[in-house]
Amino acid sequence: MKRRLIIALGLLISLPAVYANQDKDLSALFGLLQSTSDPREGAAVTRQIWSHWHTTDNVAAAELFDAGVQHMANDELQQAREFFTRSIEQDPTFAEAWNKRAMVHFWLGDVTQSAEDVKQTLRLEPRHFGALAGMGWIYLRQGDAIAARTAFQRALHLNPFLHDIADNLQQLERDIRRNAI
Repeated sequence: MKRRLIIALGLLISLPAVYANQDKDLSALFGLLQSTSDPREGAAVTRQIWSHWHTTDNVAAAELFDAGVQHMANDELQQAREFFTRSIEQDPTFAEAWNKRAMVHFWLGDVTQSAEDVKQTLRLEPRHFGALAGMGWIYLRQGDAIAARTAFQRALHLNPFLHDIADNLQQLERDIRRNAI
């Protein structure tokens, strides 16, 4: 835990002021997620957080990222992975590029590399509920229901409006109880 905190502090110190402002904006949005019970507001705040995560000041990285997203949408996963890799090379601090590449690795069946990219996403953005949910799916694919449950719980703690994850967690809890008997 201390090591992660030291790494995170080191990253924050080395980032330009824009990232610090973005982090302050994100912190406020995460505060709203915790303080609202309105599902529409929760969904709107979630979209705003994703919008922040999809943004980088590195123009080249942003263009490569957008191309990767387009290839993902077209189910061109090999090409998407290449564009996300190039985006990461342009801006290694762009957490969402790591997260998207993790998704592509997962869909291509490379669970080990997917897990590595999720870990890097979480090093850069420890509040990334999407990456935590993705880690839950990785653990499930690896047959570790207990670790999956923990990852899903952490994602829901950060964003209680992840209804699909909440539903999957309930099913997983039932499966765990059934297998524990």
